[in-house]
Parts: sequence; structure tokens; C-alpha cells
Amino acid sequence: MALAREELVRVGEMFNTPDVISQAVSSLELALRDHTLLEVAGWPAARTEMLRQLVQDLQGRHATYAAKAGTKKATRAELLEELLRAKRWKGIAVAIGQNALDETAEEREKLFQHVKPVRSDAGRLLAQIRGLLDVANANTTAFRAAGATDAFLAEGNAIAADLEDAIGRKAITKRALPGDKDVLDELDGRVWYALKALHRSGRATHLAAGDRARANEYSFDLLYRRRPRRTGVTTPGATPPVPPA
Repeated sequence: MALAREELVRVGEMFNTPDVISQAVSSLELALRDHTLLEVAGWPAARTEMLRQLVQDLQGRHATYAAKAGTKKATRAELLEELLRAKRWKGIAVAIGQNALDETAEEREKLFQHVKPVRSDAGRLLAQIRGLLDVANANTTAFRAAGATDAFLAEGNAIAADLEDAIGRKAITKRALPGDKDVLDELDGRVWYALKALHRSGRATHLAAGDRARANEYSFDLLYRRRPRRTGVTTPGATPPVPPA
């Protein structure tokens, strides 16, 4: 009976994909080495090929996911840069506004609606920048007399546009990753179950021949980060290439 996707995801999400790939590549090397013995122990060559293709798919999807995650990290950094830029402009705009509207209570009250600290809330900061620009545009003469130049006001408009763009990019990358992660978890689960069957056959055939050392090679030592127990098989790196068919 085929395993439910939920079960595969549940198992897969327990592991880091690079560790699953390392374990799978190492175990595939054993399967290629012992293919004759495995044929009579419930693991035909077709299953080795199936596992090899599955791991190749996992490697490709993980590379795509890692690239997207890198984009997400870069997008987060871009948003942080825009936040800092906006906060610097806001600080100067508030000071200019206070000086410009020192004797105008109603307009000064409007200014104060946009001065509260917002920490890292980009949406609230964007609203404050736009609010300050509205106050400045409604009191152009006073703001210019207090030191607001055309360049400063233009910078405020550019900051608002750039901050809005950064917020949008972050939202897009945030939505893109969860579904990809579920696919990776499912593939990790499929590989784990396939390796479990391979290891069962490998251990059985070598124990039957009285070779406990080689039987012990069929373990999840890399996945569970135990000391590698290899005899004549090279331990792979984090994301090694899949052995050729």
C-alpha cells in the first residue's frame, strides 16, 4: 500500500535535505557495489535506479529552493536597508515639521500623528512617510522656510516608492517558499523509506554471509550524524553527485 503524502512529509520534515542527499548517495554507492547480492535479497537493480532518479530530483529541487531562500534573505536585507533609509528621512522631516509648524496647533497635531516609533513595521513606517509628505505638501511655504528643499521632498517620495516595492518583493518570496518546502519534505520522506528498505536488504544479505562489518555499513550514519563506518566507500560531502547508473 502506498504511503500517504502526509506521512512522507511528516518523516521528511524531521531531516535536513543535504543530510538526506549525503546519506542517499553513500547508500547508492553500496547498492552499486553489492548489486549482485542485493538482487536475491529483495532489492533488484530497478529499485536502485528508482532511488538514483529520486535523489537526482531531490538535488535539483533543493538547489532551486536554496536559490529562492537566498533571494528571500537578500530581499529581507533590502527591506532592512529601506527601513533604515526611511527612518533617517523621517527623523529629519519631523524636526523640520516641528520647526515649520511651531505656531500652528492644528497642523502640528497632524504632524504628530506620524512620529511614533514603529520599530521594524515596514507598513506603518510607509504610512508615516506618506503622512509626513502630505503635511509638508499642505504647508509648503512653512516647510521651505524651515529648510525643506525640493530635493529633500523628492527624496521622501522616492523613499516611499522604494519601501513599498521592497515590502511587495518580501511578500512574494514569503508566499513562494512554504509550498516548495512541503515538496522537499515529501521527497526527503520518500528517500528515507527507500533507504530503509535498501538497508534492510543489505544488512540481511551480508549477515547471512557472516560479514557483520559490511552489514553495518547499511545504516543511517550520515543522516543521524554518527561516525561513518565505511570499508572502501568514500564518504560524500554535503550535496555530492549521484552515482551514475
